[in-house]
Amino acid sequence: MMKGQIRSTYGVSDSTTLFISITIILFKSFISCHIDTAWLWPYRVTQQKVARSWSTQIDLMNRYPEHRFASSSAQQYKWLENLYPLLFDALKEKVNEGVFHPIGGAWVEHDGNMPSGEALVRQVVFGQKYFESRFGRRCKVAWLPDSFGLTGALPQVLRGAGMKFFFTQKLSWSVYSITRQIS
Repeated sequence: MMKGQIRSTYGVSDSTTLFISITIILFKSFISCHIDTAWLWPYRVTQQKVARSWSTQIDLMNRYPEHRFASSSAQQYKWLENLYPLLFDALKEKVNEGVFHPIGGAWVEHDGNMPSGEALVRQVVFGQKYFESRFGRRCKVAWLPDSFGLTGALPQVLRGAGMKFFFTQKLSWSVYSITRQIS
């Protein structure tokens, strides 16, 4: 549409300046896998799950350059670094290429309800320190996909740690999930 056509279509006289704003929204999708650091198995099983899961993602990145992956928990990165150093080096390369994204900024994916403010601060201080020391940058995205509640202090703690964004998923979990009461 030409300038004159725009003006006549929208009833704008020649003496009026017409501003047309076009907003382009870019949507990016990332793959992620939630690996409980401590659940119903020994730590060594978690360490193996991290290595298998992340090596699979690196393989997918090598085969499909558009593939993106995000994962949290500095503790899991540290295990990979100590137990699988060659895999950790490959992961660092993918982080530098911008296709493997460390997120979360905390030492582990912690509970968002029960810990004290001091415990939450320690989570992000140690997590962010680790990510900065290994990858040269802190996480900007806080990530708690498996928390059963969130404290009102969390935004202040996360913002203080330099995180601008927060992602979670269980916001309506207790509303729609039927729990059994055991007597």
